[in-house]
Amino acid sequence: MDTDYEEMVVGYIVGACDRTLKNALFTIDEIRAADVNSNILIADSKDERDASRCMPVELKKGTDVREEANLVDNPEALGRRIGLLGLVKTYFKVVGLKNVAYHEWLTNSGDVEEPDPEPEEPEEPEEPEEPEEPEEPEEPEKPTPDPDPEPGPIQKDTIIIDSQPGHIEGGRSIGHK
Repeated sequence: MDTDYEEMVVGYIVGACDRTLKNALFTIDEIRAADVNSNILIADSKDERDASRCMPVELKKGTDVREEANLVDNPEALGRRIGLLGLVKTYFKVVGLKNVAYHEWLTNSGDVEEPDPEPEEPEEPEEPEEPEEPEEPEEPEKPTPDPDPEPGPIQKDTIIIDSQPGHIEGGRSIGHK
């Protein structure tokens, strides 16, 4: 059996094992009675009840996957689809998954489940500010066009400017030759 390689596996959480795969547990009542929170069984079908068709997955103490997927504390995880990245190793004397580095909840179609959004706290309304008196805009001086401007060679990224100075609101001053 070629093991000890990293792999992403996907399956439905169908149960857990009490010390051995022969003691596979498939109901929340059995799992809670045995207090098994250190592993889960995954399978291709959420209705699987044959332990030989399941893969055991180690849930190391202190990991996110154990917090979220152990069936003692999260009975709603039974039957949910999950993707797990870990090391394929012998576990309970069969091919299993250990040292889970990453997990994600999946929909039945294989998409990643989006977590329910956190309810937003209503924002406090801001105090209205006193309206300021609008300033009268200054009238820009109208440029007097040069009657016969001599066009020079146009180069890439060159801006042609009238020879008469003008004012552009919010613009910059540009010098003339």
